Amino acid sequence: ISPRSANKITIICNNLFSLILSISYRIFLLYPSITPTISLTDIHLSLPNIPLRLIADKEQVEQVLINLIRNARENEATQITLSAGITPGNHLFLRVTDNGTGIDPEVQERIFIPFFTTKPTGSGIGLTISRQIMHQHHGSITVQSKAREGSTFTLLFPIV
Repeated sequence: ISPRSANKITIICNNLFSLILSISYRIFLLYPSITPTISLTDIHLSLPNIPLRLIADKEQVEQVLINLIRNARENEATQITLSAGITPGNHLFLRVTDNGTGIDPEVQERIFIPFFTTKPTGSGIGLTISRQIMHQHHGSITVQSKAREGSTFTLLFPIV
């Protein structure tokens, strides 16, 4: 998977709300089995006061966020917060934080391995693809989680 140059656009992170609407619409279309559990009132935004610019393939970034939101909902999250900003190391970040069941430490070590899943009907490719998309954007994806407390996935992008 590589960012397609034709689809690379400047994403202005202060316009993240429109990105969330787009993601929600795609979830409703692609994953009707979890649609009853998703509501825009469950998704919260935390955005900086300054515009943040990112050159990225919008559809691929949407796919990563869809994977993370879908996983959060499948792990009993009732609140999901999307935030954006600049790290002290001067990288742009998008962060997905949830209050779901969390991830045990021994499982965290394996969640990005292809075909690893803890779900009876899972394929084990969602987080693998998300990581590959982030690498193709010269970025990274990390997780911090505590069992029974929730998870935070951070997407780091270089500032261009």
